[in-house]
Amino acid sequence: MTKSGNPLQNNYPQIVQGDDLDNLRSRSRLLGKNLASGFDQKLLIQLSSLNQQLDHEFGNLNEGKIQDTIKSMIAAKADKALRKTADGAWHDADGGKDEAISTATILDLMEGMTEQQLHDSCTIELFKLFSRPRLPTVQVGFQIARSDNKPNDEFQHPTNPDKAYFATTGKNHGKVDEARRCAVLAAGEFRLNNPLPNNPSNTFHVAVDMVGKAIAFTTNNMAGAIEASNMSYFNTPPQNERLNAIIEREFYMKFLWARIKDFAKPLLGTLYLSNQQPSNAEWKISGNGPPTPRRMSFTGVKPDPLGKGYFPISTKVPTGSANFSTKPNKKPKVVKAVSSINSFKKPTVPKSNFSSKLNKKSMVPKLSSSTGALVKP
Repeated sequence: MTKSGNPLQNNYPQIVQGDDLDNLRSRSRLLGKNLASGFDQKLLIQLSSLNQQLDHEFGNLNEGKIQDTIKSMIAAKADKALRKTADGAWHDADGGKDEAISTATILDLMEGMTEQQLHDSCTIELFKLFSRPRLPTVQVGFQIARSDNKPNDEFQHPTNPDKAYFATTGKNHGKVDEARRCAVLAAGEFRLNNPLPNNPSNTFHVAVDMVGKAIAFTTNNMAGAIEASNMSYFNTPPQNERLNAIIEREFYMKFLWARIKDFAKPLLGTLYLSNQQPSNAEWKISGNGPPTPRRMSFTGVKPDPLGKGYFPISTKVPTGSANFSTKPNKKPKVVKAVSSINSFKKPTVPKSNFSSKLNKKSMVPKLSSSTGALVKP
């Protein structure tokens, strides 16, 4: 057991520049209103196409729970007590995980939309994208020693107290989570007010930038690299759980961002994650930059396209780039916008041409029994 850490806001004020909560909620509602003002046919096709690519690569989301969240927020316009029902539905869309775009932000964005806009087909597609970046709560935290001999810096998302990896459950969570809310909101506001010259109607770009900031802040400032040489534990995770944490952080969150960036490349330009770093490299809070490179010392791992688990692949996962094309050979089918989230039919988009042969036995990454480090099979 290590010494108790000081509050993070004293050690890292650059990441916990919180905002007045009422002002934060007001800004979120305004951003939701502005996002909804950009709902149109072009956005519907962009979001639907991206979500189908992500479904193919990472598995389907619990769309029913996302729809339940939207329906509850529509009802909450008449009875604010029903916001709690929406809160629970959003958590249940992928239970036991930290939402990189916080539930409070999601509900405030919805609250800023009119009932008619919440019924729009774009709404379900927008919030499906926002629901993607999540990590198991037990993995969201860190404990790292300080060079000035002060107590270790500690943070742990609320989770099962008996399993908390890095610190007591909920340690320093409030301020850091609030800082992430501020960072994600600021990213959306910046892009809303600074559209690219060739993209005056930029709701899609705003959404992508918010997801990117949520992933970057989570992996840079909240979810420490579990194999880092300077990482300490409150409850030492078993080797199989450490491997799972690597897969979730390095290959789900960061690979997810690379896929989204690649899809939006004609609009957004340069990709992040162009390099790699060793899995045991030191980890430290990285401020407000893009996601750090993936940590890996072995052939990559990609999620099962059917969403039933992670499988190793026999060829190297492209770092920061995907090789599917967003430009189909044939003219895409035009999707007629409809008013009900229950009657929406997805547009037909080309399948990803990213493919690899599975080789389950030989390519499974392993952890060294002596050092616990990740080694090449």
